[in-house]
Amino acid sequence: MAYDAALKENPEWEIENQEMLRKREDGDQEIRDLWKTMNKWCLDGHAITYERYGTIIEKTYLESDHYLAGKDMVLE
Repeated sequence: MAYDAALKENPEWEIENQEMLRKREDGDQEIRDLWKTMNKWCLDGHAITYERYGTIIEKTYLESDHYLAGKDMVLE
């Protein structure tokens, strides 16, 4: 909800977000490194939650690891 409120005040963020996604897909190394860092933050947080509940995750599958291959299939 905080993001939605901030986005209303800064609608240009949506354009910037889309541009960052395009750059990531195009292989921009700076954006890809940032993406990996943010993914790590999220996964580290998930791991803490899983540990609290005694849940064991053997393998994590990330959409970002498969997105481009799936996109290519769809475009064919």
